[in-house]
Amino acid sequence: MTWPLAYTLFVLQNGGVYVGGFWLRLPALIVNVLLVVSEFVGLTLSGWTVGRLHRDRLAPMLFAYVSLVVVFLLAQWVRLGILALNGFRGIPRLDVLLVFLVAISVSILLGGLWGAHPERQLSVESD
Repeated sequence: MTWPLAYTLFVLQNGGVYVGGFWLRLPALIVNVLLVVSEFVGLTLSGWTVGRLHRDRLAPMLFAYVSLVVVFLLAQWVRLGILALNGFRGIPRLDVLLVFLVAISVSILLGGLWGAHPERQLSVESD
């Protein structure tokens, strides 16, 4: 996700923008849904890029990329666990994080399969 999109959603959620005599604001639920959707679209496009650039070695490259993403996410889980042991209370539930881990992996793999699919060429047959 790009920084301008995240900043725009943050401003619209936390106070809004004063335009033409009206405050433009978004509810927190809509902002959270847009953030999650944009994150998964970005991950699908990254998987598409890997699939498009490595069609001849699709499975190993997608596996390497998904493994790298999972390792970074597991590092975040360790950080959250350390915070939990130190008494920090603002930690999301681990079952929700597990669902996100699976959804992130699936979105990257689907994007990779989508990118590796050969383009359909239209053929004009003349009789």
